[in-house]
Amino acid sequence: MRISLIDVDNKYRDLKKNAKTIPNLALMKLSAHHKAKGDTVGLNLKDPDITYTSCVFTWNQDKALKEASKVYPPKIVICGGSGIDINCRLPENIECLKPDYDLYPSEYSQGFTTRGCGRKCNFCIVPEKEGRIHTAQHPKEFHDDRFDTCMIMDNNLFMAPQEWQDSIFNWFIENKIKMLSPQGWDIRLLNEKRAKALREIAHAGMVHFAWDNIKDESAVLKGINLLAETGFDLRREISVYVLSGYNPDFGKDTFEQDVYRCNKLRSLGVQAYVMRYQPRTKTRTVIRGRRLNALARWAASPEIYWKTPFEKYDRKERSGD
Repeated sequence: MRISLIDVDNKYRDLKKNAKTIPNLALMKLSAHHKAKGDTVGLNLKDPDITYTSCVFTWNQDKALKEASKVYPPKIVICGGSGIDINCRLPENIECLKPDYDLYPSEYSQGFTTRGCGRKCNFCIVPEKEGRIHTAQHPKEFHDDRFDTCMIMDNNLFMAPQEWQDSIFNWFIENKIKMLSPQGWDIRLLNEKRAKALREIAHAGMVHFAWDNIKDESAVLKGINLLAETGFDLRREISVYVLSGYNPDFGKDTFEQDVYRCNKLRSLGVQAYVMRYQPRTKTRTVIRGRRLNALARWAASPEIYWKTPFEKYDRKERSGD
C-alpha cells in the first residue's frame, strides 16, 4: 500500500530545504508502523491508498481540512492531531514505537518521557488533552545512535517522580548525549538538585524556562538566582519565555506586565523571548497591536535587546526614526 503523510504545520514541502521546524512525532511513528508492514510511505505521496493529515495547532484547522480535500484519488483520508480533535490519540501499539527518523531530514532524536501536567493554566490544553503528569517513554527507547542530540518534548518533567527524573538526567550524562529542550522548564519547581543535573548535562542550544504570570515573580527570581549559583552563564545559556498578550482577565494592564517581565529579565542578564498568546478558538479574545509586535521584535534581536531599553526602541519605532 502507498501511505501519504501530510504535515500541515510544518514547511517540509521541499525536503532539500531542510526547514528548521520540529518534525511531527505522530507522523514519524505512523511511518515506522507502516514501513514495518512493508508499505511505501512518504510525505505528500502521490496516488496514495491511505492519507494521514496531522494538524497540531487549532489555527491551522481550516488549512488541514483543505489539504485533506485535495487528496486524489480520495480513498482513505484520516485527519488527526490536537488542531482537529483534542481527544485524538494514536493506537497504543503505534504510540510506543520508535519514530522513523528517515521521514524528515532529522538531526536529532525526539520524544516524550512524560505526558500531562499537574498545573491547570487556562491558556494551555495539556491537562485537558493528556491529564495529570505520568511517565511515558525513556529516551533510550526513542533515541537513535546516529544522533548526538535528543529532544525532550515534555510539558513539565519536573513534576514527574524524582526517580524518573534522575533516570532521565543520568541517561543523558552517562551517555554524553546533548539535550534539546524547546519547551520552557517550570522554573517554579527548580531546586538545587535539578539545577545541578541541568548544569551537568550538555545542552544543544539555550536552556529555556517560562514566566507566564506576573504573580510568579518571586519564584522566577529565586530560580534565576539558583541557576547563576549553579554555574550557568545567564546571558549565554538561559532564555525565558514570556507569555504575552494574555492574562486571565484580559485586563488593560496586560501589555505593561509583559514589558515589566521582559525588562526585569534583561536587568538580571537573562534573554527574554516573547511568546504571543494564540487562542484555541476563534471566539477567544486576542490582544494584538503594534507595540506587542515591537516588543517581540525587540526581544528577538539580542544585539538590540542588550544595548537598547525597550522604551527607547519603542519611541524610535513610533517616531519612524
